Amino acid sequence: TQYTVGVNVSGLAAGNSVVFQNNAGDDLNVNANGVSTFATALDDGSAYNVTVLTQPTMPNQTCVVTAPMGNLAGGNVELAVMCTTNQYDVNVNVTGLAATNSVSFSNGGDNLTISADGTQTITTADDGTAFDVDITVQPDTPDQVCGFDNADSGNLAGGDATVNVSCVTTQYTVGVNVSGLAAGNSVVFQNNAGDDLNVNANGVSTFATALDDGSAYNVTVLTQPTMPNQTCVVTAPMGNLAGGNAELAVMCTSQYDLSVTVSGLAAGNSVVLQNSGGDDLTIMSNVTGTFSTAIDEGSSYNVTVLSQPTAPNQTCDVTDPMGNMNSDITLSVNCVTNTYFVGGNVTGLLKNSMVILQNNMQDNKIITCNGPFAFNTPLDDLSAYSVTVFSQPQSPIQECTLSQESGSISGDDVISVALDCDFMVSGDYIFSDGFDGSPFCDPND
Repeated sequence: TQYTVGVNVSGLAAGNSVVFQNNAGDDLNVNANGVSTFATALDDGSAYNVTVLTQPTMPNQTCVVTAPMGNLAGGNVELAVMCTTNQYDVNVNVTGLAATNSVSFSNGGDNLTISADGTQTITTADDGTAFDVDITVQPDTPDQVCGFDNADSGNLAGGDATVNVSCVTTQYTVGVNVSGLAAGNSVVFQNNAGDDLNVNANGVSTFATALDDGSAYNVTVLTQPTMPNQTCVVTAPMGNLAGGNAELAVMCTSQYDLSVTVSGLAAGNSVVLQNSGGDDLTIMSNVTGTFSTAIDEGSSYNVTVLSQPTAPNQTCDVTDPMGNMNSDITLSVNCVTNTYFVGGNVTGLLKNSMVILQNNMQDNKIITCNGPFAFNTPLDDLSAYSVTVFSQPQSPIQECTLSQESGSISGDDVISVALDCDFMVSGDYIFSDGFDGSPFCDPND
């Protein structure tokens, strides 16, 4: 007796078909759910071995035969077959995403946030399922724009689908808004030590190189204006782009030179002048010198003598040392050599006597009493002095002798000249003036 072998298919997608084979030779094409029977009946007791020769492909499915092998045993065999649709992934592959950023996607009810370059799965669905991937949140730290490089929608077709996304950082410009620049003048700025911008008029000017959002900028003045001299200062020159263009305020102010003309400076001498307590200028001859730091228009100046000349000692005075700059200014500085007195001390001069001294063969000094003395005419520092006795005492006659009477002035009054007067007469002096009191002049009388 012969019996049939059949399959009872369930889960087969509409329009799909599956081909079975029994004992590697009897094919059975099934295109609907339910019971289908192989054409060739087998003797009772015969072996059967049902396999899937061709799985369904529209969509891809996998059909599995339950207990596919056995022997006929007094009746027909009906094997259960379950067909399930294959599932595939919908992937999103992101490139160019900034390290601190993230981008979000949706596909129907599935959502995905990606925070680093690479591939991630947003949806797993049956073969043939439609997908439509959208970008729901663009990156913003820094600003970036992500876009699709291939189709972002379609149907799963027998395999995973990958949507490719490229992210590009938004770029912004850095500019300067200049005010106060003199007509015909120009100033050169530099950004990040490499991008130069020449500006020759007030208003907004922009560096040629745009920068990625979040990038650092550092704007400096490479070349200040010089016709006339000006100083341009950038307000808040450093920072990071933050979702927009950067426009930095620049104020330019005119500058002028402050000079001094020195006269009277001794040969080999020098004087150090200072402006407003900070800008030093050393002058070494009778010339005009200029302070190295130009001064902003309207700013004050205050020129002082930081170090007076010392070889010889001199005193330099600045004429009208203070004021405000509104043009180039030259101040006068007059230097005068310091003078010192020559003198010393007299001892042994008798009462009612008189001795006359000279300094450098002039400047007579009449001395009538013991004690300190000084010539009336002072001498320049470093000058030579030579004290001599021009006229000895005559009533009574005495001989006065000098010591330490010559030398050079050295930054101070000379008080070391000594004049000592001795007796040159017999004891008759005693009888002429009597016996009372001291014979010497008392400077306190």
